Amino acid sequence: MLEFCYYGNIAMYVYIFLFPENQSMYYIAFAFANGPMAWALPLTGNLFVLHSIDKLTSVFIHFTPLVLMWNLHWQTQYSEKKTWAFFDAKQDTLSFTFVGNYLMAAVAGYLIWAVTYYIIINFAAKKRIRDRGHGILSV
Repeated sequence: MLEFCYYGNIAMYVYIFLFPENQSMYYIAFAFANGPMAWALPLTGNLFVLHSIDKLTSVFIHFTPLVLMWNLHWQTQYSEKKTWAFFDAKQDTLSFTFVGNYLMAAVAGYLIWAVTYYIIINFAAKKRIRDRGHGILSV
């Protein structure tokens, strides 16, 4: 449960349910869903195989955030009938300020995961990894 795809899903749900009007959380959720998690689908060979729970779960974990954030950005926010308050991305225009804010939010969100993952793997779980004979720590 430490892998990036789970973290990306958590970031998306935190945005949707806890901070729906937060610009930085929107940028983080959108960047994760449409960036590394979307690219993981073709690059890791995720297949929609209905009789394999592992493959189906992997596709669901990577594809659901992509569809949700894409729909939220391009379809739902422009609807005049919406009854909820999400960050309004219509205000964003392609500028250096927008790109800077978008990249800073995405990189900050990624660094939170990377530092936490590094600490857990290299310090908290070091003995367990070594005992199981996984990775270079077992040498």
